[in-house]
Amino acid sequence: MTDKENFYSGFFLGRLPGSFDSRFLIKVACFQPGKEERNVFELTTDTKREEDYGEMVHFWVDKGPLQNKSFVRFEENYETFFIHENKMFDRIVHTDKDFYVGVNDLPDSDIYIHPDLGKMIDTRSIVTPGKKYNFITFEVKQNENNSFDIEIVGGEVQGKEKNSEEPSAKEKIIQKMEQVHEVMKVEYEYNKNEETANWDVIGHLKLIKFYDKDLTSGLRPVLRLMDNRHVALFKKQRETMPIKMIKVIEVDGIWKDDVNFVPQEGTLLPTDHDEKTVVLLGNDYRHKFERLFKREDVFRLESNNTLTHLKFWQTRKVTAVAGHITLRIRSELERKQCYRANRRRN
Repeated sequence: MTDKENFYSGFFLGRLPGSFDSRFLIKVACFQPGKEERNVFELTTDTKREEDYGEMVHFWVDKGPLQNKSFVRFEENYETFFIHENKMFDRIVHTDKDFYVGVNDLPDSDIYIHPDLGKMIDTRSIVTPGKKYNFITFEVKQNENNSFDIEIVGGEVQGKEKNSEEPSAKEKIIQKMEQVHEVMKVEYEYNKNEETANWDVIGHLKLIKFYDKDLTSGLRPVLRLMDNRHVALFKKQRETMPIKMIKVIEVDGIWKDDVNFVPQEGTLLPTDHDEKTVVLLGNDYRHKFERLFKREDVFRLESNNTLTHLKFWQTRKVTAVAGHITLRIRSELERKQCYRANRRRN
């Protein structure tokens, strides 16, 4: 078995308690470039690992083939071009930049064969043949059988107006900001859907009174759970959580949205009572809410997670265009092409 056959890559899933023959125990989602098999293994090593969750690692197997509890030695100087988004603590998201997609790379309508990572799921048809991409964003999704899939969740095609010349420093910083912007959009949609699903579980809340200690921000509605079975989840959700409040009415035993009222926006604040919350209304809704709604009105809540961070990066992009930000970065495309050419020769 050659050295190349003993070399693996993977996504670091964390350190495990205890030890195995006085070695450190870790968990890694493992794969080999160009091969389809992907497994989540517990591995042993003689060095303590400090990687973030989801970070890509590269290692040699002491005695192949790779299996559960295999002893591995890490390649510390392995150069990688995948950008890990470590802001996402419960998801594994990476970005790959500057590459061309050929016809043979798409054997099926929802499959893309990446030159290093192998098969990627592309149900959204983000990549198409014959195009060059500024970047694609992909997520690693673990399966119940200790395998995992890689799914494309975003991307950007290079426009026809772009040429093959080396991008300027200003263009590079703009591209980097756009990449961060795209990843934030993916995270935003995921978080928003998760929060709204939690509100569906928690159920409806009833308006019981108004908090009038500080009238500068208007009367603050006080809401109480109508069903206390999910108090623990409610306590977690109400921690300074931006929400939309939709008034509902009961029709033939079924709660339906009251179309006579527009959704109200605000931020939830905790109280000393587990089943209650105070709503700090948004500026456009203050001093009006108490005229529209009365005690005993019932509401359902949805996430109103905002795009503040996206707007920040858009602003930074405009600043860069104006010439106020300069940054010199070595061409990622040039580095990646050299790197992959060397790998093919080896």
